[in-house]
Amino acid sequence: MSGKQFGLLYIHQGTQRPVFCIRDAGSDLKEGDIYYRYRGRTTRIKYPELRSIIEEQRQSDQKLWLQHLAKISRVGVRDAGIFNLRDGKVAGPNGTFVIDESLLSQLAFIKEGRFTESKGKPAVRLVGEVKAVSGPIPAVGHSQVIRTKGIRLSDIVLAFLDHQKVDDPAEYIRQICFENTAFLPVYYFMNKAKKSIPESIELIEGVLSRSPARKKLLERIRNGKIQKERPPSEMSPTYEKKIQFLDDAKKHRLDRNIQGSDLRYCLAALRSLDESTVKKHSKYIRGLLKEWFNKHYMSADGYIAGNLRRTICWIDEALYLKSVK
Repeated sequence: MSGKQFGLLYIHQGTQRPVFCIRDAGSDLKEGDIYYRYRGRTTRIKYPELRSIIEEQRQSDQKLWLQHLAKISRVGVRDAGIFNLRDGKVAGPNGTFVIDESLLSQLAFIKEGRFTESKGKPAVRLVGEVKAVSGPIPAVGHSQVIRTKGIRLSDIVLAFLDHQKVDDPAEYIRQICFENTAFLPVYYFMNKAKKSIPESIELIEGVLSRSPARKKLLERIRNGKIQKERPPSEMSPTYEKKIQFLDDAKKHRLDRNIQGSDLRYCLAALRSLDESTVKKHSKYIRGLLKEWFNKHYMSADGYIAGNLRRTICWIDEALYLKSVK
């Protein structure tokens, strides 16, 4: 404009208010003063505005505390830890550990309520946001051991369906002993833990659990009982429907939106697939089962939920049972 150049400065609102002047600058700025923009001029703040800022900051801090406490209550006060973003230290009731800044980029943080498609990264369930911080990490005088905790039924199922590289596969086997069903994928984790059937039985026998799932899981592994169903019978009224489902599965064109009785018949058809067919179409079938599990498992009736689990078990058995014998 007329050969002149102009610059624009934008000052973001401070997160910690009020903001103090930290050093003198001529006769206009004095160290320790707080300056406020009034209409048409900037000058030292007056009492009403200062009180308003302090009250807003107090309410903001109070809201933040309530949010933190709500998250802790959801996790459980005995299971929650505090992640210090300044030094990378996580402290909780059961001790302290340190996350080095160089490791943060290698972790796949999962936003609560979502799942990650990242492959080959250890997963950390996150409530809130995470930021990396620079600076030295204090030395720790103890060896560091990775232990995967807080595993639930959905974690076991999805880790198998996604073929996740879990840090501690044996812990997934142990956790099945505490669930309300033993019909969960187990041979995948035995394979990843490099444990034979006798070694896995010994592992499970060492788990202290009163859940019937522990006993049933031992029976499954000892007896080698699989969840495969017989091929559809021509005498069955659902024969043609199941045959169509099998054909669609082999051609990768199953309707992903099926539900109700059709979903039940489709799952039964998938359980009748032979081992070689499962291996050939493994990725497609696992993707379907993952989608149906996420979509239907929590709201499905017990019969469909049970069929989902047993179908997933058969896929696990077809893919990995022979590898651990």
